[in-house]
Amino acid sequence: MSLIEVFHYGDCGSFDENNPLKLMEEEYVKEILYYIGSSKANTLTINNLSEMISLEIGSLTNIIKKMKKLNLITEKDGLFTIAFTMILEKDLNEIDEFSKTIAYKVSDAIEKSKDEIYKIASGFRSAENHDIDELLYHIIASHILDGLAIEALSESGLFKTSKLQKDNRDYILFAFEKSVKVNEFSDNLLCSCNSYRAKELSFVSFGDAAGNRNDIYRFNRQVLSQINRINAREETKANYTSILEKNNHEMILRCSNIVKEIVDNDNVYKTLDTEDRLYADYLVSLGYLEEHSGTYKVNVPIFYPQDKDFITAIHDILMAIISPILSEKFEQVEGSLNISAIEHGVDVEEVLNEMWHQVFGNINESLVKNGMIKQPDFFEGEGRYLKAIFMKSY
Repeated sequence: MSLIEVFHYGDCGSFDENNPLKLMEEEYVKEILYYIGSSKANTLTINNLSEMISLEIGSLTNIIKKMKKLNLITEKDGLFTIAFTMILEKDLNEIDEFSKTIAYKVSDAIEKSKDEIYKIASGFRSAENHDIDELLYHIIASHILDGLAIEALSESGLFKTSKLQKDNRDYILFAFEKSVKVNEFSDNLLCSCNSYRAKELSFVSFGDAAGNRNDIYRFNRQVLSQINRINAREETKANYTSILEKNNHEMILRCSNIVKEIVDNDNVYKTLDTEDRLYADYLVSLGYLEEHSGTYKVNVPIFYPQDKDFITAIHDILMAIISPILSEKFEQVEGSLNISAIEHGVDVEEVLNEMWHQVFGNINESLVKNGMIKQPDFFEGEGRYLKAIFMKSY
């Protein structure tokens, strides 16, 4: 049984014993985290947990040890607290009111700058082949609000985006309780970016989290996750996973080189040799390329190094709007936002990282609704999302 879904910001590293996402796939781990996080801080003992999940103390102690090693929980005087942001159904009303109040104020101000932003965006090289609202979906919703703005706002001290973890890995975890209400609240919000960075470019998709997308990052992670479920020795699975991760990266580098060749050919249909077609067809199946009579071209927006000045100009407009509004609201949060993670003593700056995702997700939904950015495509079982390719400088 699994009572929470766990996500991350940053890089959890190789899929090994120091990767919290791998630990989450072990039996009982998510249940233990849920019961600790949904109870009052410093109230549950190991005996309480043993009774809740019907697991004997010895086995439970081993799991607790792994969880403490990866800083998922803390223990003091035999009592437990959660050590990362967990959003529960009982927290939703507080979070919803908090995030939407900020989001609507920001989105209204952004829409007043629509003409200026559209004029700047018309300079993108991909504007020759893609509508402005589609380009701005990737630049505003994803690249700025889920990227550049996070960097700027974290540098100003509003929230935390970096946390050094076990084995020198740098990531922040957050989780959502599994319930219909929480799923509707979190999974259907446009605040999820999947990006696989290769040597020459990044394959990006951006949308909601209501399913498993058909993109490079998600597909590779699903493959690795399935290996962990195979009934085999842990050492064998770990070594095989390391080899597969290396081979996967080399495969994506090959895909990247093919895309770069096509882009350097002005993104017109290009003939490829037999071996390259194998990789190109993989990208066709993922929706990044299209094929015609054995030739290939990129069929998603491409953002080039020379687009950087246009992106910077749009970013500056947005940050002038967002920064003062967010500063005022986030500085008040510790005394006004009464949610489980704050009660458990999770670093407020980590909690605000997730609050920003809720805020900008609602900003995006509002901008889609008002037609400033494109409505993303919906795919059954995959959710809503659109793809793009960002060249090397991004």
